[in-house]
Amino acid sequence: ARAWDPPHRRWLAAAASVLLGTAVAFSLWLAAPGRSLAADVVKHMAGEPNAWARTEISVPEPRLDKVLIDSHVRFRLSAGLVSYASSCSFRGHTVPHLVVQTDSGPVTVMVLTHEALRSAMRFNEQGYRGVIIPVHGHGSLAVLERDPDMDIKTVEGVAARVLGALDWST
Repeated sequence: ARAWDPPHRRWLAAAASVLLGTAVAFSLWLAAPGRSLAADVVKHMAGEPNAWARTEISVPEPRLDKVLIDSHVRFRLSAGLVSYASSCSFRGHTVPHLVVQTDSGPVTVMVLTHEALRSAMRFNEQGYRGVIIPVHGHGSLAVLERDPDMDIKTVEGVAARVLGALDWST
């Protein structure tokens, strides 16, 4: 019986090591944060460089309405000149992507009806700075810019102005 002890113990030790390693790897995988919403917004923006043009030409109102209709929202033009409006694929959903011209430069707005947040979050990633604010019952609103001279308070002011200019139909 003694002849089986050393191989048996080695086998048990190896099995325990594999089991422990698998458990550690699995727990690290569960604990690892998913890709952040801000990182996904920034990644999306990097794919649309032409949206950042500074211009005085506004998107025709019927085009703007068409982009916003699936999100059940209308945009009052009091928030500023909208120079870009597109329906974009984002995290498996089609979302409105707008560019609002401000005195400080163009600011991007994404209406994220499928992304609910508990509280506002600021971000500064890969040359983009912005805020994502919760909209109770309607998801969230991402507002960002890439001008190094624009401060976060300006972005937050634009976010408040845009949020006040949105009329939700549901």
